Amino acid sequence: MNSSATLYVNGNKIQCKLNNQIIAPPYNGQGMRFETTGYKVLLYIDKIRSSVSISVNSDLTVTLAMENFEHNTEGQCGVCAGASCVRRDGTVEDDTCCGLTSLSWVYEDPAKPYCKPKDLPCTLPNLTPTPSPSPCSPDPVGAKLCDIIDGSAFAECRKMVDLSHIRQSCKADLCLMKNNTGLTYLCSVLSKAAEECNARNICVEWRNLTNGVCDFSCDQGMVFQECRNHAKDYCEAGQRVSGSPFGLDQAGCFCPEDMMLEDKNSTTCVNTCPHQCCNGPLGEPKQPGDTWVSECHSCTCSNTMTVKCEPLPPPPPVTCTDAQMAITSSQGCWNTTICGNAS
Repeated sequence: MNSSATLYVNGNKIQCKLNNQIIAPPYNGQGMRFETTGYKVLLYIDKIRSSVSISVNSDLTVTLAMENFEHNTEGQCGVCAGASCVRRDGTVEDDTCCGLTSLSWVYEDPAKPYCKPKDLPCTLPNLTPTPSPSPCSPDPVGAKLCDIIDGSAFAECRKMVDLSHIRQSCKADLCLMKNNTGLTYLCSVLSKAAEECNARNICVEWRNLTNGVCDFSCDQGMVFQECRNHAKDYCEAGQRVSGSPFGLDQAGCFCPEDMMLEDKNSTTCVNTCPHQCCNGPLGEPKQPGDTWVSECHSCTCSNTMTVKCEPLPPPPPVTCTDAQMAITSSQGCWNTTICGNAS
């Protein structure tokens, strides 16, 4: 498989490219399957049982199959089933140094001169005495967001998952904020905590506790669901079709219960699938599998209720004997030749 895919956030939308061509999920081709929840785009590579997802908050998740990638990865995220903090030269550092070792994996982009790899030691020498840091006075609104991780919404999850490192990350980010600037970044931290729980099949409804800070607006007619196990259902050939499974439950915008998309690429939810049929040459209804001839073409009604037509093949050539005479007629789609007696 030589295909390449790119996922990136552009404003409040996620752009997708396959071999440098912009595509719109849902899309399936060249060994890659793209799905979208509106809030997140998921890229599945089914052949190697792996996936990549990115949300509008730039939350990036890479899921790899152990049988293919155990001790067989390198980069900013470390070694699959191995050390987390590994420099580009292979040096393994303590888990507390990941923020620095990751800098050695920065991709050098000539168009972005500030994007250059750095190889910094885990312990920087103190050349001059540093003053004691001033105590952190976190924004009260942000502090309440971080407290959600210790609250009742995550209580069941905390019995099985250690969320302390995410709680510490939230507090650290909070101390770097000025006033309310960056509050929505804390939503990304909370979303990460919810994903950790989701990996243990524990769904956490947490957005309603953020007083609107982490709300996500869906297209008209759709509702936000925190835990959904498959993509949107849709109509095809007048029938309801179940969306592709996600693997792990995902957050995003979906049609309300008992509703589905008007078609696979639509953003309109409907209660019932519209009756569809193909139209024949005189406008008569045709069903999937029906075939007919029209204007020198052989036409078929496909399963997606679209008409596909191919030119009729020319008749096989006719070779007359010396005692015969070729008679050509221009009637029909092609000139027809028959052999007649020469006398």
